[in-house]
Amino acid sequence: MQAKCYSPDYDITKHDVDKFLSESNRPNIKHRLLIATTDRIGGNAKQVCDAQEKRVIRFLLSDFDKSALDYPANFAALSQAKRKPRPTPRDHQVEARAAVVQGLQSADRGQLIMACAAQAKLTSHFGSRNT
Repeated sequence: MQAKCYSPDYDITKHDVDKFLSESNRPNIKHRLLIATTDRIGGNAKQVCDAQEKRVIRFLLSDFDKSALDYPANFAALSQAKRKPRPTPRDHQVEARAAVVQGLQSADRGQLIMACAAQAKLTSHFGSRNT
C-alpha cells in the first residue's frame, strides 16, 4: 500500500509512483493499493501503473467522497468516523416509483426508462425496498 498525501490539485507523476512500484514488485506481495488525496494522475504515472503485471488498485479523492464513510478532516479523529446517511429518494424518484407501482396493478411486467443510470439504479433500489 502506498499513500500519497498531496493537494487535491496536484498531478501525481511517474516519479511519484516509481519507487512504490519497484518496491512492491517482490514475489511475496500479491496486491498493490495506491491511495491518494487527489484525483489527478499524470498520463505517464497512469500508463506505468496500468502496464504492471501485478494490478495496482487506485483509491483516489473522489473514491473517499463516494464512500459510505464520512471521513474526518485529520487522522487523529479517524476513530470517530461515521457512516454517511443513507440516500433518500428525490421527489421525481418517488413519483416514478408510484407510477411504476400503479402501472403494475394492471400488468404483470413493465419498463422504466430513465436518462441517468445512477438515478435509475437508486429509483429501482428505493422501489425494491418499499414493496
